[in-house]
Amino acid sequence: MPHFTTSTTFSDGQQITSELLNGIVINLRLGDDSVDGTTVTLSGGGALSVGVLASANYGSGSVLTVALGDSQVTAAKLAADAVETAKIKDAAVTGAKIAADTIPFTKTLPDDRATKTDMQSQTAAHWVTPDVLKYHPLVPKVIGNVAFSNGSAAVTGSVNVASAADLGDSRRITLTTAFANTDYVIHASCNGGTTPVIWTKVNASQFILEGPSEASGRVISFVGFGELAS
Repeated sequence: MPHFTTSTTFSDGQQITSELLNGIVINLRLGDDSVDGTTVTLSGGGALSVGVLASANYGSGSVLTVALGDSQVTAAKLAADAVETAKIKDAAVTGAKIAADTIPFTKTLPDDRATKTDMQSQTAAHWVTPDVLKYHPLVPKVIGNVAFSNGSAAVTGSVNVASAADLGDSRRITLTTAFANTDYVIHASCNGGTTPVIWTKVNASQFILEGPSEASGRVISFVGFGELAS
């Protein structure tokens, strides 16, 4: 196969003119095998035209890493799913390279999230979520206001209260989630009367509040601290 071809032709006896010679050069084309294992050098600041070298024209291993200019491989030039996890260097993804609000909670490691034990022992370096906040020693485990009037045991503003029962001169509070043991503390006050509120531990899931005599609109407010069973 010829290395060069041209569309300029001569006939027998035809005179060679400058026009024909120029036509040879103008119409000169490289053959399919004309560049073979050699180096093509562009001199005088020349460059290949856009679209001259298509991806199909590159042989395997023809583009070396050292031939790529700095910053030439941009995100826009990467195909979808082109960068695999195995290609990411260890410690290459740093905090500075992560955009704000890009990592959802579900993508954090479970070991980084605070557990019940972490909260109870006040272990540092863990994410605290609302479902485990209740296990911290300084967070109340039960809160509420129970009516202490006319035989009523209605409860308002409560947390972790399953029910309240009228015992006449006292109120029994039953917890939704029990304490781990009876080593818990209840602080209570009444909005009327001079007699202080007395409370009694029944068991880990119940306690009794006894205040002054019942009166219209009278309410006992309480808050409890301790370790929850679950």
